[in-house]
Amino acid sequence: IEFNTSAVYWQDWADYRKSLINKFVGRVRGLIDEVAPEVILSADVNAVLSASPDTCYQDSAYWLSQGWLDMIHPMAYGANDQLNVKRFFEYADINCWIVPALGVFVEEFNVEDILTQTQQMLDIGCKGVAYFAEAEFFGKNCDDILMETIFNTSALPPLFNNANTAIAELNDFMCKLEYAYHQDDINKNIYNALYKKADNISKDIKTKGTAISKESILELKDTTISSVSDSTLLDRLLVDLNACYN
Repeated sequence: IEFNTSAVYWQDWADYRKSLINKFVGRVRGLIDEVAPEVILSADVNAVLSASPDTCYQDSAYWLSQGWLDMIHPMAYGANDQLNVKRFFEYADINCWIVPALGVFVEEFNVEDILTQTQQMLDIGCKGVAYFAEAEFFGKNCDDILMETIFNTSALPPLFNNANTAIAELNDFMCKLEYAYHQDDINKNIYNALYKKADNISKDIKTKGTAISKESILELKDTTISSVSDSTLLDRLLVDLNACYN
């Protein structure tokens, strides 16, 4: 469909469409606050704030000013979009994380370009970046260079506290063990014992709130290393345990 954007009614039409989306985003925020306040509400939006309301009917600045979003992802697929992303800070409060999406899929961008764009976004105060899309991200070996440079230190997931992070990672750890338990008759007792240890630590964290026993997780890590002979499974389990306290 092609719209006549020069028509006298165009601005009224754009404002109407925009108002519908505004009401929807506000209703979603209200519903989350009422029934599941722990849920994070995010939105992928046009990186150009000034153009977005009349082209995508996204009044992102309004959503931010109302405090409706926990995280926003400006789709910054250009080479110098940090200038556009910087404008989002004018409307977002301290509780909303600005995490732009970078266009790894853009054919002319190589891994050095993505590294430069990532650093530019971090330099203006972004809490992190997202990469679109997965196939191109790994195809261009972005994971290797980023983990060796900018992202060489593990961090907590956005907006999570230490306790919630540890519980989530331990749950992933236990899911992997449960799968292995049903695939490997020989080591069932080992997997079951590790599962119970992880479950007890998780329950202990839930009981104590934000208190995390790093020592108990390190002990579980040592036991896992000495017990699990499958190197692939071990590597995956250690990723979860390392993320519990980094």
